[in-house]
Amino acid sequence: IDRMTDDLTNRRVQVCCKNLHYCTQVWQEHNGQGFEIAGRLVNAILQCRDGSRSASYGDEAADSLRTQLEDLLEQFCRILEQIASISSNLKSVVSLLEARGEDPATPVFNTLPMTAFASCADSMTLDYSQELSLKRNIVGDLLRGQRNRDTLKAYLSCWVHQPYLSNHVIDQLEALLIEAGLRST
Repeated sequence: IDRMTDDLTNRRVQVCCKNLHYCTQVWQEHNGQGFEIAGRLVNAILQCRDGSRSASYGDEAADSLRTQLEDLLEQFCRILEQIASISSNLKSVVSLLEARGEDPATPVFNTLPMTAFASCADSMTLDYSQELSLKRNIVGDLLRGQRNRDTLKAYLSCWVHQPYLSNHVIDQLEALLIEAGLRST
């Protein structure tokens, strides 16, 4: 029975790792789409501000782009909810191991303990939450009609570079995927 329980735990951890990886891939795809939309919106705002396009055209185009960005924010929220759910799932595995009297610091597959999996997912939740907050602030300013060229360029830079997503957490996820046998070294 212990071996079967270990296999189920390992399988659950593998599924969580796969899902975390999937969430990061979808986030990146949406980030690219969002950057493209935000770039077009910034261009429309600047063209209207500079008078190179009529205000009515700029308002119609900008409204459509703003709506697309708001929709994209909702998708980012759903991804973050999935990451948080996976994090909670991994924490529950740690609690389950502790309840069974097992040490969660014992390696799950080869070298990394269960606590490393839970910690990585928790860090991802925090990073992606902060990044979503930044994106909300950017979209909020764009919706309120921010027109300063330098500010708009800074927003686009922040959008594409995602300053709150640390390379360390992405590297940790990659290590977890390797550890779980989902990636080759």
